Amino acid sequence: MFGNPLRTMMGGVMLCGVLQLLSPFHYGVVCGESMEPTLKSGQPFLVDRSAYQKEPVSPNDIVVFERNGISYVKRVAAVAGESFYVLRYFDTNWDYPIQPDELQRVRRMLKAAPGRVGKLVRRQVPPGCCYVLGDAAHCSEDSRYFGPVPLDELRGKLVMAHTTAPSTSQVASASGPVRL
Repeated sequence: MFGNPLRTMMGGVMLCGVLQLLSPFHYGVVCGESMEPTLKSGQPFLVDRSAYQKEPVSPNDIVVFERNGISYVKRVAAVAGESFYVLRYFDTNWDYPIQPDELQRVRRMLKAAPGRVGKLVRRQVPPGCCYVLGDAAHCSEDSRYFGPVPLDELRGKLVMAHTTAPSTSQVASASGPVRL
């Protein structure tokens, strides 16, 4: 009598697993603060793994990609062929992306203090890549550190994020973040 309900339950679990593998959508949980205030650590999200089969990557897309076995969630700042400016600091070799409306102000600042802060460098995203940044630049490991991201490392486009992050105990009691 207990064999049939157990088999039914196991069959349901297996069916759910197969559906998850076949579905273009995948569940994940944000780990870290690099996308704040847009996304908070512990916040669940849904990623469409088939999004870039239908449309090209665009600036401002929030993407999930994998690099060296680690999954990242970042915002696309520039796509292949686009150029942009960064302020390359002399003391750290750290790149600070300059928004187009900031360019003239930064040029004036550098002219007023030549050789003290850094230099303006024009970057261009190579073909087949995108340049990604975290929204919280001060704590983000992104293209400023590891360069442009090849499009084949993209795992999908973030399509939905729950607006309030669950408590730590809720996250710990869940099945855990799913590798994307």
